[in-house]
Amino acid sequence: MKASESLNEELPDSIKASLKRLGLGEVQVAVSGDITLENRYGRTWLIFTDRYLLVYDPSRGSRPAFKVELDEIKEAEIKSYVGNNALRIVTPERSMEVFRFTNKVKPKIIMAVSVLNSNVRALRGVFTAGTDVSTEKHRRCPKCGRIIPPWMATCPACTSKRKVISRLLRYTRVHFRLAAVGFFLATLFTILNMIPPYLMKVLIDDAIGGSNMTLLAWIVVTLVVIYLLRAIVSAGRTYFLGKLGQKIMVHLRRQLYEHLQVLSLSFYDKNQTGRIMSRVMSDTERVQYFLTWGVQQTIMDGVMLVSIAVILFTMNWQLALIVLTPAPVLILGTKIFSRKIQSFTRPT
Repeated sequence: MKASESLNEELPDSIKASLKRLGLGEVQVAVSGDITLENRYGRTWLIFTDRYLLVYDPSRGSRPAFKVELDEIKEAEIKSYVGNNALRIVTPERSMEVFRFTNKVKPKIIMAVSVLNSNVRALRGVFTAGTDVSTEKHRRCPKCGRIIPPWMATCPACTSKRKVISRLLRYTRVHFRLAAVGFFLATLFTILNMIPPYLMKVLIDDAIGGSNMTLLAWIVVTLVVIYLLRAIVSAGRTYFLGKLGQKIMVHLRRQLYEHLQVLSLSFYDKNQTGRIMSRVMSDTERVQYFLTWGVQQTIMDGVMLVSIAVILFTMNWQLALIVLTPAPVLILGTKIFSRKIQSFTRPT
C-alpha cells in the first residue's frame, strides 16, 4: 500500500520493542502527534498494524495507551475544536476520542485516518469509489517536500505572497474610483493627525514662552479647524471604504456562488456543508476586511512613518539618526521572529 508506506515515520526503539514483544502485527502507518493524553504539548504516536489501531504516549510508559482491533472499528473520524483536533473511534459498543493533535500535524493525520477507514472498509468487504489516498507526488510539495493539505490545490508555504496580494488587489481595481477616494482620504487623515503635535510645539515654545498672544490665537483657531477637518475626513473615509468593502464582498460571493454551481456532486460528498458555508461567508469577509481596512492601515502607517522621518530630520538630523538607530534591529528581529512562528504553524 504505497499511500500508507509514505506515512511511516521512524518509531522510537522503545515502541518498536513493545510492538515486537506484544506481537501486535506489522506496522502499516505510524504518525506522530503533538498533544499528550494529559492534554499537554508532547509527542504521541498513532499507529495501526494489519490487526490493531494503537495509540502510544511515551510519558505513560512503553505499552500502548489505547488498543482496539481493526475489525471492531465501524468508523474513524476527526473532530475539530478551537486550536486542536481529536480522532474519534466508533465501535459497536461506544464512541471515544483516543488521539489529540494541533492543526500543524492535521494534514498527515487526515491522510492516516483515510487509510485507516479504507482498511476498515476492506475488512468489512465494503469498497467505496474515491476512498484511495492520493499518491506521494500529489500529497507533498515537489519544491519543499511539505504535506499539501487535502483541501488545497497548491502548497501554502511555496505560494508567492506577492502574486496572492496582486490577485486580491484586482478586486479594488474594479471599483477604482471608490478605492482612490477612500485611500486618498485615509492619507489626508494621517497627514492631519501629524499637524497638531507640531503646532503644540510652536504653541509652547513661541506663543506661550514668548508671550505672543496673536500667535497663540492663530494656533488655537488652526487647531480647531484641523480637528473639524479631521472629523469630516474620517467620516468620509469610513463611508467610502465601507461602501468599497460591501461591493468587493458582493463581487467575491457572486463569483464563489457561480463557481459552486459548476462543481460536481462528488465535491459536495467529500466536503462538509459547514466548511463550504464558512468559505462563502467568513472567508469573504476576511478578504474584504484586508482589501479595505488592511490596505488602508498599511497606507496610513507608511505615510505616518515618512512624515515623522521628514519632521525629525528637518528639526535636527543628528538627533533623528540617534532616534532611528534601533529601527534596523527591530525590523531584523521582527523578520526572524515571524519566520520562526511560520515554521511552527506550517505542516511538515
